[in-house]
Amino acid sequence: MLYKIGDFSSKSGLPITTLRYYDEIGLLKPVKVDEFSGYRYYADYQLNDVQLIKTLINCGFSLDKLVGLWGQITTANLESQKEVIKHELIHLQSQINTLDYLIDNSKDFGFAEESLEHSIDKDSVKVLGKTPTKFKH
Repeated sequence: MLYKIGDFSSKSGLPITTLRYYDEIGLLKPVKVDEFSGYRYYADYQLNDVQLIKTLINCGFSLDKLVGLWGQITTANLESQKEVIKHELIHLQSQINTLDYLIDNSKDFGFAEESLEHSIDKDSVKVLGKTPTKFKH
C-alpha cells in the first residue's frame, strides 16, 4: 500500500517538513513521485525505515552519517558508535565527579548554599557573587 506524504507523516510520526528534508538529503526517498502533481508516495515497509532512522538518531548518529551509511549499515558501524558513546559517558562521568567535588567543598570555594527546589521555585538561575579563589586566573 502507498501513502501520500500526509498520511505517511501521521503513521510515522515524522512531520511533513522532515519527510521532505529526508527526501532532499537522500535519506528516505519516496517510492514514487507523481510527475504531474509532485505528490510523494511512501510504502508500508518505509515505516520500518523511519523507526530505524529514529533509533539510530537516538543512538547519536547524525543525519549526515546516516545518509552516508544508509543501505549499508554494519555491526562495525554500530560498534563504532557505541565506542563514541562510551567515551562521551566517561567524559560526562568526569564532569559529574567534578561537580560532586565542588558541591562537597562548596564552602571552601565560597559558593552560597541554596537548594535546587528553592532555585527552581524562583524561576531564576543562581549566579555566584564572586569568583572562587581556587579558580581565579
